[in-house]
Amino acid sequence: AELKVYGKLGWLKHYKEVKNPDAIIALCGCMMQQETVLATLRQKYRHVDIVFGTFNLYKLPELVATRMESDRTVYDIWQEHKEVVEDLPIIRHFPYKASVNIMFGCNNFCSYCIIPYVRGKCRSKDPKKVIEEITNLVSNGYKEVVLTGIHLSSYGVDCDDNLLHLIEEIHKVEGIKRIRLGSLEPRLITEDFVKKLCTLEKVCPHFHLSLQSGCEETLKRMNRHYTPQEFIQGVRYLREVFEHPAITTDVIVGFPQETEEDFAITKEFLEKISFFEMHIFPYSKRAGTKAAAMDGQLTEAVRRKPYSIVLFDEIEKANSEVYNILLQLLDEGFITDGLGRKIDFKNTVIIMTSNAGTRQLKDFGRGVGFTTADKTENQEYAHAVTRKALEKTFAPEFLNRIDEIINFNQLTRNDINQIINLELDKFKARCL
Repeated sequence: AELKVYGKLGWLKHYKEVKNPDAIIALCGCMMQQETVLATLRQKYRHVDIVFGTFNLYKLPELVATRMESDRTVYDIWQEHKEVVEDLPIIRHFPYKASVNIMFGCNNFCSYCIIPYVRGKCRSKDPKKVIEEITNLVSNGYKEVVLTGIHLSSYGVDCDDNLLHLIEEIHKVEGIKRIRLGSLEPRLITEDFVKKLCTLEKVCPHFHLSLQSGCEETLKRMNRHYTPQEFIQGVRYLREVFEHPAITTDVIVGFPQETEEDFAITKEFLEKISFFEMHIFPYSKRAGTKAAAMDGQLTEAVRRKPYSIVLFDEIEKANSEVYNILLQLLDEGFITDGLGRKIDFKNTVIIMTSNAGTRQLKDFGRGVGFTTADKTENQEYAHAVTRKALEKTFAPEFLNRIDEIINFNQLTRNDINQIINLELDKFKARCL
């Protein structure tokens, strides 16, 4: 991530010198709160005009004004800020769904993570302010909220509240139809939490539980405060109470001192859980973390080997699932979504991506705001949106048969096999 930032800064230097000498380049984020990064910026990237961290984002207009009155780079780095600054302007990317950040900072100090050092301790947003923000979203036509935060599960540790209670209060807001949760700590998933959450019908049954490793020894080195057995118990609670929960996760492979036996344990654990989707990353060393100073650092080639093994297995599994779903659609005229509901294929578009383990089955009416009644009237627009999505995923030779792809009545088993194989080839080409 840091290399990408430096690369972008190099490009911006050329842009500023050649195309826009009056441009003001501002660089912000937790990366800038590291002493080593600041030293690099002062030495090699003097064309940057403003450098600031995460605690003082609200001061950007003031920092821009200061820079315009001066010929020097403005550095404004805070190492700590105890309060949450409320009512900042927010850019929304969807007309029906909004992310609501309720939690800042983290107290966990996982050995691979720099966040607690640069973003500070847990700070919860005032629950009254959260409800006020969501109420305003409803008045502007939003139907769905996604609760986010660096360590969502710790909400309320600093204000005598908790995440479940906040969700219950949001559930009472009239006009909100769906509540989604960001990444959750496995320890939060207790029997009591799950049973109470299940009574809130606006909560979408998608649970992202950050596993990181299925090997207990690796989890200890990561300073993760749960065991694989505790993780499994949480998954059991979710699957016992919710009919079809989508359980997703993050996994780090190639962690310092991880052996092939450790990786085999993790791989077996992933197969046992059978996640709906996995985000898999080779370990990336972060200066200033405890993991960066550990003995037994693995080479990049060694780190990426298990990464590729898991991904190839997962993409083949995902393609098999997609194949079976498409066959069901052809044979029976409907598919079953993640909630066990039957969806008529006439209102459904399938978008497959090249990401391992990912398939998205989207009710077209729900996805873009159409209803069955007005779908015919908006057919041209629906067709255009669908084509744009397919252009990002399907091989070019299928685009000249876009109408046949959209019309599942004309989609043959041979077409399905071709689509699956092309997607798999594209994915392998990206990995190798």
